Amino acid sequence: MSAGVEGVAPATPLWRANTAREEAAKLRAEWLVGLDAGLVSLADLFAFAATSEGRPLLRIPLRQVLLSAPSIGSSRAPQILGRIQSLLGVEMPVRKMTIAWLLDSRTGGRRFMAWVDSTEISRSEPWSGFPYAPPPESPGAVQKSPVKTGGLT
Repeated sequence: MSAGVEGVAPATPLWRANTAREEAAKLRAEWLVGLDAGLVSLADLFAFAATSEGRPLLRIPLRQVLLSAPSIGSSRAPQILGRIQSLLGVEMPVRKMTIAWLLDSRTGGRRFMAWVDSTEISRSEPWSGFPYAPPPESPGAVQKSPVKTGGLT
């Protein structure tokens, strides 16, 4: 018979908890370095974080993800996080915006869609009035004559 309280799980030894914490920190560091080096994509990071093996990645703040992404720098990170908050209508400390917060299934994908909307590079319209106005004539362009079909007229 055990000396512990019945119905309560035994305490985890301190050495085991420290080892798990160190392994989780190492996994997070490896993925952030891989992201920075271009070896993995944001999609890879999020997909692996959603697995049981990738559970430690859920604690990574989105700000750190943005700073590690090669196409996004320290100047765009605050803008992106602010846009996500604006789209969702929430105000919260940036440090609480983690991968777990982003992928929370209770939101029905709204947070992730705000992420995608905020991180995609916006495209400008090809010309003023697009798509309703015809394209402008470029200077020096040669006008093509209408193509004639080989019929008798």
